[in-house]
Amino acid sequence: NKDRQMQTLIKLIDVARRYGVSRQTLYDWINKYKFPKPLKLGGLCYYKPEMVEEWESCQAATKGRRTRTAFHD
Repeated sequence: NKDRQMQTLIKLIDVARRYGVSRQTLYDWINKYKFPKPLKLGGLCYYKPEMVEEWESCQAATKGRRTRTAFHD
């Protein structure tokens, strides 16, 4: 079950590549509340696909307006 769960997660570096940015840029977005916090498993950072898809939907809906997202606790 754990292996199946890991197969559905996306590595942080793969998310960064998806958007054509560096890991540092992605971390900057996270720290500035512009991107959701990753899940941390075994010292590595991952995303559920739906987390990334939700962020993309929010970006499309705001069309570039600068807003604080609700991805952080």
